[in-house]
Amino acid sequence: MSDGLSDTSVRIIRREFFDFRAQCDAEPPICHIIDGMPSTRLTSYARAIRERHGYAIEGTGFIYSTDIEEEDEEAPLDGVRIFDPFDEVDVTEAEFDAFMLKVFDAWIAISARQYLDRERWWPEFIRDVEVIRARVATRG
Repeated sequence: MSDGLSDTSVRIIRREFFDFRAQCDAEPPICHIIDGMPSTRLTSYARAIRERHGYAIEGTGFIYSTDIEEEDEEAPLDGVRIFDPFDEVDVTEAEFDAFMLKVFDAWIAISARQYLDRERWWPEFIRDVEVIRARVATRG
């Protein structure tokens, strides 16, 4: 399992006029999943995490232990595996939820500036984030 994920900083940067992306100072592949998360995919990420199932784009993503079938050749997993085409790292579900909540909160903080809060998918995203927030809060 990964160490120090809770200490990872997350920020939202502007790449172009309306192209904002998240950045973090974590090790690959964690930073790759965050860097590859455009605002247009926030709902997909949040829904997958709320439902505790994997999600990937172009070979970068995450899977839960429940996503692995017995006949799969994947290494045993107890938690969440974050991967990119070159590497993977395993973290606990609690670490993953807390880290992704930090990422989502960074997006929420800039939502008015990017007009995200006016998108029709925004309320669903917020509901999913609140479920994740409640899970993090119950774990302490």
